[in-house]
Order: sequence, then C-alpha cells, then structure tokens
Amino acid sequence: MAETTDFKKEQALYYKVFGTLAVLTVITVAISSLKIGIALAIFLALFVATTKASLVASFFMHLSHEKKLIYLVMSLTAFMFLFMMIFIVYTVHDVPDGTKNLNFEYYVEKAGAHGGTHGSHTETPEAPEASGGHH
Repeated sequence: MAETTDFKKEQALYYKVFGTLAVLTVITVAISSLKIGIALAIFLALFVATTKASLVASFFMHLSHEKKLIYLVMSLTAFMFLFMMIFIVYTVHDVPDGTKNLNFEYYVEKAGAHGGTHGSHTETPEAPEASGGHH
C-alpha cells in the first residue's frame, strides 16, 4: 500500500511540474507579443526558458536527487553562459578595422535609390568567396 501512495505522490508532482511548464510556455508566447524593448523581451524570455529548463532537469531528469558535484558543474556552466552572453552584448560594436562589410553603404544606397527591395530587383555585387562561383 505504501508503494501505491508513493507512486500517487510522485505522479501528482509530475502533473504539477507539467502544469507549471505549460503555464510558463503560455507566458513565453505572451512575452513575444508584448510591446517592450527587445533587450527586456530577450531577458524575460531567457529567464522563463531557464526556469523551464531547471524544472525539466530537476524533475524529469531526476537531477534533484544528485550529489553536490552535479550542481557545481551546472553552476559553472550557467556562469560561463551568462559571461559569454554579457561579453557578446558588450562587444557587439567593437569590430576590428578591416572586418566590416566594406560595401554596406553601397547596398543601402542602391536599395534606397530604387525605392527599396520590395517588388524590384536590385543588383548587388557579391564577394567572390561568398558567391562560390554560382549565380
């Protein structure tokens, strides 16, 4: 009888976690339709996604019963992920000379001169290595 009670408790827990994941999925979709800045939307979406991933890892992958070493490894992974995201955002405008697309202004002027790219074909030169010799 005790095994049946334990199973019912565990089953109820899985249903609660599933319900929470469903609600968080609805929240993620709602965040995408909010009229907020892109940075805040990305932050909120990543926060919700991290929460969902934590629930899945803890309950469905049974990591909540693991030893402390697994938490150390997961914490290090989370720290490195956050560090890399902050590093990428912080250095997005630090592009070394010679690595920018030198013809960007040409593309913008060409598209603007023909009224944009909708409905009209604009000829833009391709870099030889980007085209691969095929047109």
